Amino acid sequence: MVDAAPAASTSALSPLQAESWLIELPVEGFRDARVSVPLGAREMRPVVVALHGAGDRPEWACGSWRGVTDSYPFVVCPTGLPGGAPNAFVWGNDATVEREVNASVAALRRRFGDHVAPGCTLLTGFSQGAIRTVPMLARGGGWCPQAVLCEGAYDALGKSFAKAFLGWGGRRILLGCSQPYCVKIFRERETLLRGAGVDVRMVDSGERTHNLNAEMVSTLHEAWPWLVRDDDRWSTYLHMRRGE
Repeated sequence: MVDAAPAASTSALSPLQAESWLIELPVEGFRDARVSVPLGAREMRPVVVALHGAGDRPEWACGSWRGVTDSYPFVVCPTGLPGGAPNAFVWGNDATVEREVNASVAALRRRFGDHVAPGCTLLTGFSQGAIRTVPMLARGGGWCPQAVLCEGAYDALGKSFAKAFLGWGGRRILLGCSQPYCVKIFRERETLLRGAGVDVRMVDSGERTHNLNAEMVSTLHEAWPWLVRDDDRWSTYLHMRRGE
């Protein structure tokens, strides 16, 4: 386990530069990841990993989670395997996904060096991405004790998951929904996880589509300060959100 959060460095860095807010990042042994870059940052920034849904694209995930987080962190969006429509991707088995996530974060640290805050990586997943995120959260191993699961992994969030998640120091999970079926199931999971000791919150965008769209992004954005409130690497962000 990596504890959430050494305090961010107080020494200013040169403004972070890149060729674009969204870059392609070579990842050894895997397809290039996409990264949402916090351009202009003068201090270390935390890392969020976003796993897209089946038949989606990593750049779509990066755009959505960049909106959720106000462009504050590095958002690393691994690609996965070709599948579905042309230029669309799916996820392989759990072990392969975890290797790709770790390789992508390692590549980010090599590329951006001191601008990448040390410590844990915060995992988020949508649909099939949520399904592949749950086994990593159950095992632990460098992940933050906070995570986000949207529109997927319904059957995986039982008592055994809660015990494993809490066992390595996991603490808080944000559940996101954009359709009624998800709300029904995640309400049940919310009660179960809270009863087991997990700090959990479910949010509903009020939409009726299985999508990480603008409404869903806005709903997750409102809940984000709750998720990261005790991670010092987000302190500047939290002050900004409070208007301080």
